[in-house]
Amino acid sequence: MPVITPNRRPPGIATFFNPIDMALLSAVKAGIFVVQAAGNTGPSPMSMSSFSPWIFTIGATSHDRAYSNSLLLGNNLTILGVGLAPGTDENTLYKLIHAKHALNNDETTVADDMYVGECLDASKLDQDLVQGNLLICSYSIRFVLGLSSIKQALETAKNLSAVGVIFPMDPFVTGFQLNPIPMKIPAPGNFIWAAWSSLATDSAEFLGENFAMMSGTSMAAPHVAGLAALVKQKFPNFSPAAIGSVLSTTASLYDNNGKPIMSQRSYASPDLNQSPATPFDMGSGFVNATAALIRDCFLILVSYDDYMSFLCAINGSAPVLLNYTGQNCWMYNSTVYGSDLNLPSITIANLNQSRVVQRTVQNIAGNETYSVGWSSPYGFQ
Repeated sequence: MPVITPNRRPPGIATFFNPIDMALLSAVKAGIFVVQAAGNTGPSPMSMSSFSPWIFTIGATSHDRAYSNSLLLGNNLTILGVGLAPGTDENTLYKLIHAKHALNNDETTVADDMYVGECLDASKLDQDLVQGNLLICSYSIRFVLGLSSIKQALETAKNLSAVGVIFPMDPFVTGFQLNPIPMKIPAPGNFIWAAWSSLATDSAEFLGENFAMMSGTSMAAPHVAGLAALVKQKFPNFSPAAIGSVLSTTASLYDNNGKPIMSQRSYASPDLNQSPATPFDMGSGFVNATAALIRDCFLILVSYDDYMSFLCAINGSAPVLLNYTGQNCWMYNSTVYGSDLNLPSITIANLNQSRVVQRTVQNIAGNETYSVGWSSPYGFQ
């Protein structure tokens, strides 16, 4: 089973009727399970860039794997950090010097070059001050945008004979921020270390490298795409909707320590601005590979015709759908509103008094008895 993981949607106002989402609808019709990254903006409402119901949208979360490294100062204070570099000689102490404090005083000042602290130009630094010491280089949003390069900073340190380089991380400059908006499932997406094409031009930082460490929902989506392939391998007759149903209904609402999933609420001090996640933060919850591969479950299925009936219910959609799909809305005798799509979730926008929704469940296990329970969202009965 092919699995598609698009990287981004076209620019402009996001609607169901953009070329990529319409193409992915055709892919679903052909039996392809479509996984798409939710986007890396937020945390704020309406910041997700993938929301069509036929697409399995993936958010990004942290995980319990750490690439720990640390600095041991002369006063025995340890500063924890992240890094893959080997340690220095434990019996030798090195001086720390920031690039801004190692300038060629006769030629450069911070006022002349506000980015001189990023260590991009060895000629602006005094080798006598840097040689044999640990060079501290500023890390800013410019590195994320590709305007500055870690590789160039490392080359600067090498040219000046520094014994190592340290990048203090600005808490505002990370590869992604958690999205408090609806999604199907979040997956590991923070500090993902994986193979990388040396010819890839997506990131100047990793040009020529065979491995890279990156963060973002684009790192999370392949985890779920791979799991979807395993589900399809075990259950060859599963449709894309069946795979999505299994992944959603077997997801966990708790982390690997049995505690509620937490969601980031603001940019500043991410670790201190968390609260229990809601479905708008975590979708169905953390994907559970073991549970998803157990057949004793039920399915909540939706078909291509259901998606078309849903789209035809949108005012003015008929000519657009005819253009993209070659099908007329008059072929579909009934319309389906978003809350009535047979999805493993229920979302009602602008609820006025009361609303009745239905879901159809298909049992694929043996003879079983199910007990149905529910809990209402805060403020509803």
